[in-house]
Amino acid sequence: MTQQSSLSRREFVKKTALTGAPALLSLSASSLGLLSAREPGGQIQVGFIGVGGRGSSVLAAINNNVSASNVRVAAVCDIDAGRRGRAIERCPSPKPDAVEDYRKLLDRKDIDAVFIATPVPLHSEMASAACAAGKHIYCEKPLGRTPEEVERVRKAVKAAGNIKFQVGFQWRYQEVWQRSIDLVQKGEIGKVLFIKAQRHMTNDLGAGHPPWYFQRDLSGDIIVEQAIHEMNIFCWLLDSHPLRAAGFGGINRFAGTPPGRTVMDHYTLSMEFLQSVKLAYTHCFFAPAGFDGLQQHVYGEKGGIDLVDGVLHQGGKKTRLDVDRNDATEAGVRHFFKCIHEDGKVLADVEAGYRATMTAILGRTALHSGKVTAWEEIAGPAAG
Repeated sequence: MTQQSSLSRREFVKKTALTGAPALLSLSASSLGLLSAREPGGQIQVGFIGVGGRGSSVLAAINNNVSASNVRVAAVCDIDAGRRGRAIERCPSPKPDAVEDYRKLLDRKDIDAVFIATPVPLHSEMASAACAAGKHIYCEKPLGRTPEEVERVRKAVKAAGNIKFQVGFQWRYQEVWQRSIDLVQKGEIGKVLFIKAQRHMTNDLGAGHPPWYFQRDLSGDIIVEQAIHEMNIFCWLLDSHPLRAAGFGGINRFAGTPPGRTVMDHYTLSMEFLQSVKLAYTHCFFAPAGFDGLQQHVYGEKGGIDLVDGVLHQGGKKTRLDVDRNDATEAGVRHFFKCIHEDGKVLADVEAGYRATMTAILGRTALHSGKVTAWEEIAGPAAG
């Protein structure tokens, strides 16, 4: 495979456009069909649940990328009146209605789709209720904190039938990951042998997170709340879930900060996937400057690839992929609406959410117990 044929962004976008893959980052709202009326009602009426930090970002992505002629935020729900009011003011006219109880929002027949960006403990309950109400759903990660919560959502989506369910894995919609993973899956670096990855941060960001974030029984611990993004990438790359995991973690620097903290501030995790592929992943919040950042390095028989930076390593040479690095959240939002308008297939669907969340729970179980933990121990022998 020549460099031009394997790395040309133009060819990749052209090909994925023909096959329906979501290379959406460079496409405008009009090119995605968002300026044509949706049958039978024309507009997609959106209800938004949870407008804290992440919810505000996703709401901004909606407001930045859709036309009021076909998508409208019709209602905003949050128990905090101040947050709710500020979110409504940021929406274009006609302004959405203010709703305090999410169940009243789901009862509305004019709402076609809901966005759920509430704290983690509410995801499973709200997503399942939205499925029962027959809404299309964009739900932030993770699907739940426990295998039971995750399975509840999975079953609810299946029972709901013809709804679109998208998980907030924004990296799935960023072209650097799409292109890099496409090359790996097509054999550009040969058989995958090993993956080495990290998420290292220089501070704990304590002031930037709500209290529930630091309670492992509420957030699921940092591997479930945050590193689920990486778990999604690994499962997507290898098209499988891990067979087993082992590792160690704890609190080395931020004990008692904030008071009552139970989530880890660091850990090191090993996982084994099919065909003996091993993963080494580290996650910490006290990295010195220069030791911080994201890394996702894939080692293959014929070379390697840096998934984060989009750099192919072969024969002693480095080749950077020509990719668009537009906002991934906005691309994910556009894809969600495109799937509703055109009855398309969601990329980050409930099965992707199931795999990634259960993989994070597998890792957490191994870390908390200090023991090698098999997939079947958390998912059951018949689980996929």
